[in-house]
Amino acid sequence: MLLRPDGTAIAIEDSAAAIRDARGDTVGAVLVFRDVTESRFLQKALIRLEKLETASKLGATIAHETNNPLEALANLLFLISRDDAASETTRHLAEMAQVEISRAAEASKRTLSLIRVERAKTKLTVSDLIDSAFQSYQSTAKNSGIRLENEVAPDLEVTALRNELRQLVSNLISNAMDAMMASGGVLRVNAEVAEQEESRQVRIRFSDTGNGIEPAHLDRIFEPFFTTKKDKGTGLGLWIAKRVAEDHGGELQVESSQAGTTFTVLLPQQCSTNPEVAEMPERQTEGILD
Repeated sequence: MLLRPDGTAIAIEDSAAAIRDARGDTVGAVLVFRDVTESRFLQKALIRLEKLETASKLGATIAHETNNPLEALANLLFLISRDDAASETTRHLAEMAQVEISRAAEASKRTLSLIRVERAKTKLTVSDLIDSAFQSYQSTAKNSGIRLENEVAPDLEVTALRNELRQLVSNLISNAMDAMMASGGVLRVNAEVAEQEESRQVRIRFSDTGNGIEPAHLDRIFEPFFTTKKDKGTGLGLWIAKRVAEDHGGELQVESSQAGTTFTVLLPQQCSTNPEVAEMPERQTEGILD
């Protein structure tokens, strides 16, 4: 590595050739340094694209193979939720499971067709969305000594794609709980509306009391496949969350210290999806993976 006058590093490759006199004795050497910063960057980008392509093919295969089991599970849960012999609690849990199965099926369809199936934005109550996601993690949180606190005002709304925003929320909750799994703690979610020049923006904060993210990792946590969870993590959760926020015209930010981490989701209150995504033509995929 070499340093430019401004202090930034340059990746180099070097070669050398001996300079000999008439008798063949070495009297010096010629050194050649070549700046390979750009080629190294392109090489890393290519490797990342190859990983994404592999993951996309694998995801499509898994989606295709899980469609039938998901449909069977949904039918069984429907029967349980309508069974008069089942207790009210059992029927309620079956209905909750149906919602999660529906989300899984929707994600499977999106992966298989390589498009966003859900295009209709709806008005969502943020507090209800958080409560719904919290219910799915309540048992794990209780067993791990984690307290889930929803401090979002009950009347705060945002217009968005329901399943995608739920996926974002679930990914951030799961990430926060992983950070506190060893010692317990508190995950607190609050939100506010901020007036911008041309729009109103909703800020939703997910704050945990874990040990924080190492400074060396902060610049990489939104990269696909980057994870510090070893065998447990896929490295896609935060990447997906960031993409969902950006596709809604917003962004995902992070602040972290040894006292905990806060992820902030910023969304226009009247969201419009990324034009490039919204205008993507549907692709015919029947028979491709059969």
